[in-house]
Amino acid sequence: MPHHLHIHRGHPSAIDIAALTVVLSALAGVTAAQRAELERRTSRAYWDRSWKAHVPPTSWMAGP
Repeated sequence: MPHHLHIHRGHPSAIDIAALTVVLSALAGVTAAQRAELERRTSRAYWDRSWKAHVPPTSWMAGP
């Protein structure tokens, strides 16, 4: 079986490597879950499109 982790320095114990593997696996799982959630989301409703915060009349955001 090929090794996917390579230790460049130090002498980690089997417990250290196992802990690192768990953390990396958890991070990879969260990333995949977040990516799937973003793909499932529909576009924003833009219900607040007409709402405007107070914008000074001299601002570029004031518009016509």
